[in-house]
Amino acid sequence: WRTDGGSTSYLPVLPFDYDGDGLENSVDPEPLVPNPVDAHGTPPEWYRVVCSNVFEAAGDRTQQVVSLPNGEAVAFRADANARAYYFVDVVAAAGPAPVSFAADRASRLGSPVLVARAGETNRVPLLVGIAYAVTSTVPVAVSAAAPGGFAEIEADGSCAYTVRWPQGDEAKLTVVRVEIRSTVDPPDPSARSINRHTYGVCERIELLQFPGSPKVAWEPVGGGTLDSESFYSCPLSGCRNPLRASCAGISYTPQIEVVEPDGVKAELLYGTTRESVITYGVPRGKAGGIGMWLRLSVKPFHVSFSRILIEEVPSLTYQADGYFTNPYFSGAFAHTILAGAGNWLQVNADNVFAHDEAAYHDTVPWLTPNGHITQNPACSWASGYVYIDNPFGWAAPGANKHDPPHKVFATDTKDEILLTAEGLVGVRKLFNQVTRTTNDVIHVNGRRIQ
Repeated sequence: WRTDGGSTSYLPVLPFDYDGDGLENSVDPEPLVPNPVDAHGTPPEWYRVVCSNVFEAAGDRTQQVVSLPNGEAVAFRADANARAYYFVDVVAAAGPAPVSFAADRASRLGSPVLVARAGETNRVPLLVGIAYAVTSTVPVAVSAAAPGGFAEIEADGSCAYTVRWPQGDEAKLTVVRVEIRSTVDPPDPSARSINRHTYGVCERIELLQFPGSPKVAWEPVGGGTLDSESFYSCPLSGCRNPLRASCAGISYTPQIEVVEPDGVKAELLYGTTRESVITYGVPRGKAGGIGMWLRLSVKPFHVSFSRILIEEVPSLTYQADGYFTNPYFSGAFAHTILAGAGNWLQVNADNVFAHDEAAYHDTVPWLTPNGHITQNPACSWASGYVYIDNPFGWAAPGANKHDPPHKVFATDTKDEILLTAEGLVGVRKLFNQVTRTTNDVIHVNGRRIQ
C-alpha cells in the first residue's frame, strides 16, 4: 500500500514492484518513484478486483468509505463483515521507504507492503485475528486508527512492531456460500445446472448453502413460490432477480433472470427418412393425402420448461389464394380442436411437448367454380395455397382443458398447404416441408425419399 501527495490512501503495492511503474525493483533505477504515467500509483480498479470479496465501488450501500487520491472511492461490501477489518496509521521518519506487514498466516488481504514518504500518515487495513510483523528500513511510528483504536501494538525495536487485534474471536467472520441448482438440466448441454444466471418460467430450483449454519433464509421478492426451505419455483412470467437470501442481518440477491418461451422448433421425428412421412391411401393419379411427423420443442434451450404446459392456440384465421378460394374449401382450414389445437401438453425434460402430425389428409378433387366435385378435366387443379395461423401458448402446471393460455407466443407461426396445377400437394410447418405428386413421388425438405 502506498500514499500519494500527503493523502490517506489504500493503494495495493506489488512486493516486486513498489512504485507500480511496471519495472521490477531489481531492475528499476528508482524503485520508489512512480513514473509520470503512473503518478497516482496502482489504479482503483486493481484494488476493487483483487479485494472484490471485501470492497466495492462506493454507492448507496456504503458502510465505510476508503478515499483514493484521484477522488474515487471504494467501500466495504454490504455483505462483508466490517468488524473483521481494522486500520493502523504508519508515519515514517524518512523516505520514501518500504514498510512490510508480514501476516502470520494466509489471509484475504495477504501481507501488505506500504511505500511511505517521510512525515506522511499512511493508513493500512488489516485483518482481525492475524498477527502482523511490521518491518521497515527507516524508523516508523505505528498507531491504531479507525475503527475504535483497539489494535494491540508492540514495539520490537526502532524499526519493528507486532500488530494484532486482541478481540479477534468477537469479530470472527463466517463465510456462508450459497448455490442455486436447477432440478432438471436444460437441453443445451453447455448450460450449467449449478449457479446458472437464467431459468425458465416455473423452473424448480434447489437452494443450497455451505456450511449449513448459520441458516440462510430465502424470500421470493419478485414472484414465484418457496416449496420448502430448500426449493423455489420460478414465476409464471419473465422477471429479474426474484429471489433474496438473508443470513445474520446480511442480504444477498442472486443475479438471475427468468425467461419466457420465445419460439417453437420443429424437427422431423425420424430425420429425413420415409418413417417421417404419413400417407393416407390417396390413389395414384389423385392429389393430396400427404403429411409428416414432427417433434415440437419449446425454445430457448439453455433453460428448462419441463414444468409448464403448451398448446397450439385455436385460430379461425387463414389466408387462401388461387384454387383454395373455391367455396368447396370454405371454413376447411380453421385451426380448431378437431385440427389438434386447444389441447394442453406437458413439456418434458428435453423441452419437447408434442409429436405433431402436419398433413393434408384428403384428396383434392376437381371442382366447379361454385364448389361442386366434378370429373370434368376442364375443371382440374390450378395453383393455390393457404396460410393457416398457428400460434402457441403456455400455462402453469395443472391447467384445465378449457383454461386460456397464461400468455400466447410464436404468434407469427403459420402452417402452409400448397397445390400446383399438376396436382402436387405440399405441407409446410416451421421450416419443414413434405410434397407428393400424383404418381407418388415424395420429397421431404428437398430430398426425394420415394
